[in-house]
Amino acid sequence: MNANFQHPQPARIARLVRRAGFTLVEILVVIAIIGVLVGLIVPAVNVAYRSVKKKAIALEVVTIADAINKYQAKYGDYPPDGSDAGVLTRHLRKVFPQIAASELTILTAGSNASTGMAGAVMDPPEALVFFLGGFSDDPIHPFTGPGGPFAPSPANSTAPYQYNIDRNSPLFEFKQAQLSLEVMNDPGSGAPITVSNDERELGLAMPSSFPGDLLPIYRPSGNQAPFVYFDSRTYATSGGFNRYYASSIGCARPYKSAAVNTTVTFTPTTGDRFYRYAEEKTFQVISAGLDDNYGGIYLPSALAIPTFFSFPSGAQIDISVAPAAQSGGTRYAEVSGEASLQLDNATNFSEGVLEDSLEN
Repeated sequence: MNANFQHPQPARIARLVRRAGFTLVEILVVIAIIGVLVGLIVPAVNVAYRSVKKKAIALEVVTIADAINKYQAKYGDYPPDGSDAGVLTRHLRKVFPQIAASELTILTAGSNASTGMAGAVMDPPEALVFFLGGFSDDPIHPFTGPGGPFAPSPANSTAPYQYNIDRNSPLFEFKQAQLSLEVMNDPGSGAPITVSNDERELGLAMPSSFPGDLLPIYRPSGNQAPFVYFDSRTYATSGGFNRYYASSIGCARPYKSAAVNTTVTFTPTTGDRFYRYAEEKTFQVISAGLDDNYGGIYLPSALAIPTFFSFPSGAQIDISVAPAAQSGGTRYAEVSGEASLQLDNATNFSEGVLEDSLEN
């Protein structure tokens, strides 16, 4: 053994052991620092996530609008939004001059257990999927031919058709997970068929004999409120004002613009033509945004005067009242005192969401 070697003293060993770990105070300080960092980082991450999600929804609106313009370029007409059966029928006869009468009946039968349709011809969100999803190359049967929106149901089914998820040459690639589709057992045959469950999910009327229909809606990922399409020909319809409403998601209605029609003399009955619409010659696409609610004020009576909002100011407009006498809210704030739910709505005519286009 080396004569110069010295064993370490016990006190020195104890000091070395203590230095190898952390004291309780040091651990608590580290935990506190981590907590502060998390408190700073999490809100920033949430803000960044919301920003990314808003941009994604707004981008999808723009992409849908581009597809609608492609439809117009291909067929020479913008698609109807389904709110007026006359406009719908005239359009389909123009686009498909050889179409069989039986094809039109599927869309114009109204409430009918044999088609699974309920109430109106189709609603504005359903029109997007129907017209942009692709049609059959069969000029006589563009809906029920190969690649059309409707496929035959199994024999003895309650409804003769189901939704076809394999459509021909779509103008917009609808992500199937974002469509309101469900495979359910047909009440008549018991066989599985693909139908839309949007009315049932939103609490809207459906025939009790067949709780699904042929026309799905398309939603932003993770949301319930669908993208809505309004055709300029039916911003205002003869039986009332166009809208898409469910109590859980609010009311989508075409937006007005800041302009007025100087060729129209204002009266309480000409107000809808006097206050001009945004995109008055084309169409509007609207998303409910991150909060999954369109906002807006809904008056269900066809005789009631609805509330509109003007883009980009967000001024509330009563179309039965002259401009000088308007007393509605601004910046999309409803006068009922309800917190504004429209600021994060995305449209095809706004830069991003409505809030981003607000006037100073």
